[in-house]
Amino acid sequence: MPVGRSKRGDSRFRDQANRLSARLRSARIERGLTQEQLAARAQVAVSTLRKIESGQVVEPGYFTVLSLASALALGLGDLQDACEPTPPYREDDHRQRPRSSSGLRSSTPARTTPTGK
Repeated sequence: MPVGRSKRGDSRFRDQANRLSARLRSARIERGLTQEQLAARAQVAVSTLRKIESGQVVEPGYFTVLSLASALALGLGDLQDACEPTPPYREDDHRQRPRSSSGLRSSTPARTTPTGK
């Protein structure tokens, strides 16, 4: 597995990255903020914000996005549509397999043996 984040063209998240970057950019412009002002409010590097808004960062960090959303007075729900996964999933990619109802991945089936009394 390669080290570091996926390149834009190789990532399965490029569609979401495009939607997220457009949503963040439009929210920033609607509020009359420059990239420098938003970056300062969110305590994020201006270069990081520029890369996210331009779509160069395909998989931005959760806390970076959270800081930007907070600085824009957006809830994560406002960005959820930008982050929805796009199926189909590749069978060979463990990160894309659906999680069980408990939220945990399981490599073995649930125990079905009765407990003794």
